[in-house]
Amino acid sequence: MKMLWPRWNPNSIVVKLIGAFLLVMLPLCALSISTTYYSSNQMQAEVERANESKLHFYYSHLEFELRRMTALVTEYSLDEAFSTFSTRIPIMTQYEVDSNLNTIYGKLKQIKETSPYIGDVVYYVPQIGKKVSAADGITGDPELEWRSLLATMGNLNGALSKYGGGLYLLRSNPFNLDSNVPPNFLLGVKLSTDELKKRLKEFAASGGNAITLAFGTGNEYVLSSSEQLPELLPAGKPQPGEDTVSIERFRTADSAYYSLYDHVNNFRLTTNISNTVLMKPIQVYKMLLWLLSAVSVVTVILFSFWTYRTIHRPMSILIRGFKKAEQGQTGLSITHSRRDEFGYLYSRFNEMLKHLHTLIEENYVQRIRTGEAELKHLQSQITPHFLYNSLFTIKQMAEVENTELIKEFSDELGGLCVRVIIPATGGVPGCSE
Repeated sequence: MKMLWPRWNPNSIVVKLIGAFLLVMLPLCALSISTTYYSSNQMQAEVERANESKLHFYYSHLEFELRRMTALVTEYSLDEAFSTFSTRIPIMTQYEVDSNLNTIYGKLKQIKETSPYIGDVVYYVPQIGKKVSAADGITGDPELEWRSLLATMGNLNGALSKYGGGLYLLRSNPFNLDSNVPPNFLLGVKLSTDELKKRLKEFAASGGNAITLAFGTGNEYVLSSSEQLPELLPAGKPQPGEDTVSIERFRTADSAYYSLYDHVNNFRLTTNISNTVLMKPIQVYKMLLWLLSAVSVVTVILFSFWTYRTIHRPMSILIRGFKKAEQGQTGLSITHSRRDEFGYLYSRFNEMLKHLHTLIEENYVQRIRTGEAELKHLQSQITPHFLYNSLFTIKQMAEVENTELIKEFSDELGGLCVRVIIPATGGVPGCSE
């Protein structure tokens, strides 16, 4: 049987079956897509929260150390050995002055050992032009260094002051806004820039991104874990009711930035993460989404092809066979090697056509034989009477002398004799062509 490509029928069972399959698959695909996007957004949010959490942790650590060092400077500025020394100098011998300076030097070393962020502790006595340093010991005050240091007090609009490339926590006694008026003493804690950078790099290494520490309203003093300084926001002013610590987020073409600003100590912590790192979870989920979509499309195609091969094509062959049988082609058969339900249907169809063809032949032969028998029976009855009646009719026409009618009647009788009587009887005497 010749195989033809089946026509597309929207009412076909196969079409309905594929449609039902798509109705099942499409919601699952849509659910998978929405789950993928939700998971990627959640992952991105987790990355952002992790960066903010790291920023808060480092801020808490730094703010705690600054608060502790500030309290320490304030406490020692009220210490009797520091506060009364300059006032008692006029009544002290040189030995007593040197002894007190040594005592102060020992306490400065104690202060320095309290925190790794303290690089040096200095104590200036303008009255005698002396400088006591935990790192350098007791020296003379070079070119009235205390004046320059005192002039920078509060220049970062917070507890810290910037002087000579370093950060200081300063306390003077008594407090005087005029830097030209010598105080009784000036106590300062110099922060260790190396230690701050080291800690910044340690925290940056844990997240794979850079952390920048900036002091001052205009970011006058900046430390960063990377060589290239990132983009920094200005300090800004707190609004009424705003927390003393605020977090801001902003993006550039390459990175996402998270910035935390302390309005009390007037410093800003900024961390940035590359968009490549930030978007990596999303890219992974996008790849999974595309893979899922591709697998879904391939599954639909394979299922459709399998449905066509398994159901639609064999059913189409069977339908075409029935249509040809309806047209009277009972001699055909479907050649197949299937062992499934369609194989059984094909075999039954072939058997049905064989039986149908046999019945048709038997019926046709039977009808021919019946017709021949009836014709012979009629011929056997008609021949004697017919000849007698025909001769009688000719006699009557001769009596009325209707010669034309006799002629026509004789021709018809001769033709009838040739067509019917002679074939049926094998020849009648006196009747020939």
